[in-house]
Amino acid sequence: MISCRVALCAESVVKDADTNSVSVFNIFEEMVPSGFPFALPKMNCVFFTEFQGEQGQIVPALLRITWGETELFKRPIQIDFRENFTSRLIFHFHGMPIQGPGTVRVALIHEDQDIGGWSFEIREPQQPETKTQEP
Repeated sequence: MISCRVALCAESVVKDADTNSVSVFNIFEEMVPSGFPFALPKMNCVFFTEFQGEQGQIVPALLRITWGETELFKRPIQIDFRENFTSRLIFHFHGMPIQGPGTVRVALIHEDQDIGGWSFEIREPQQPETKTQEP
C-alpha cells in the first residue's frame, strides 16, 4: 500500500544534493492572472510517499493534472521503493495552459485511487480601478 504524506505545488522546488533536503518557494494557493487564456510559466510539484509492504519494489502510478473536469496532463510514472520505504517525487512543468477560472489539481493515482495531491484556485482577473480627476 502507498500513502502520500506531503503533496504541494509551488513556483520553485529545490533538492539539495549534499543534505538531501527539499526547499519549496512560493506555494500555489490562489492565482489571479491578468487575463485568459494564460500559461503558468513555472509549476513544480513535490510528493513525499510511503510504502507499506516488502522493500525492494518499484510501484507503478499515474501523475494527473486537471483544471476543473478537463485533464491537462496524464503520464504513467514509477515510484522507486527499492532502497527505502519512502520516496520523494519532484516534477517540473513549464507553460501549463489555463483557459479560465477554476480549480487546478495535481494528483498521484495508484490502482485507480487518488493517494494524494494539491489543489489551487485560478480566479477571475480583477478589473483595474479607474479614477477620474477633476480639472
